[in-house]
Amino acid sequence: MTEPARTHEDVRRILADQISAGRLRPGQRLGAERALAAELGVSRAALRQALAVLEEGGLVRRVPGRGAGPGRRGGGQRAAAAPG
Repeated sequence: MTEPARTHEDVRRILADQISAGRLRPGQRLGAERALAAELGVSRAALRQALAVLEEGGLVRRVPGRGAGPGRRGGGQRAAAAPG
C-alpha cells in the first residue's frame, strides 16, 4: 500500500520539528527547492506553501533569489539566506 500524499501542513510540521530539535539551525540553508521537495515527497507548490506559513510564524527566513533557512525564532540567531 502506498503512503498518502503529504500536504503543505505535513511539510510545515516536519520542518518545524527539525528546527525545534536543532537539526536545522539559523544560518543553515535548506537547499534547493526542487531537491527539498523531492526529499520530502511533495510538490514544489506544497513546499512553498509550507515555507510561507513558517515564514509568517518567524521560523523560516526567505530571501528572493537566495532561498530559505531557519529564522530567529528557529534558534535565536539571524539566519543566512539559502540558495533556491
